[in-house]
Amino acid sequence: MEVMERLIYLFRKFHQLKISNEEYACMKAINFLNQDIRGLSNISQLEQLNKRYWYVCQDYTEYKYPHQPKRFPEIMMCLPEIRCIAGKLVNVPLEQLPLLFKAVLHSCKSSLTSYRTDPSPCVTVSSGN
Repeated sequence: MEVMERLIYLFRKFHQLKISNEEYACMKAINFLNQDIRGLSNISQLEQLNKRYWYVCQDYTEYKYPHQPKRFPEIMMCLPEIRCIAGKLVNVPLEQLPLLFKAVLHSCKSSLTSYRTDPSPCVTVSSGN
């Protein structure tokens, strides 16, 4: 249940920030290039790549959204939540993951129809991607 609540929170945050595909891709790269993973052999090289994507995301965000100076820090504040969710998903049985994601999406869709006059609290899923 905690994983579902955290996923819904994260989807709402992404929707609130209107995360672009470019920002999302940078976040994925930054998260993937996590030097805190045990057993890594070349941590300094990984850290350099991580910083490079961090700066790319920051430059892109500041260029694309100059009127939102707090946007980049807000986006980066999602990374610990993403890592926490990923750590908890490891403990969810594989056969239960589709049901979990379906429940999260259903919760987001329900919120969309319930609050049609307010901005949607969840990310909408497009069939094109």
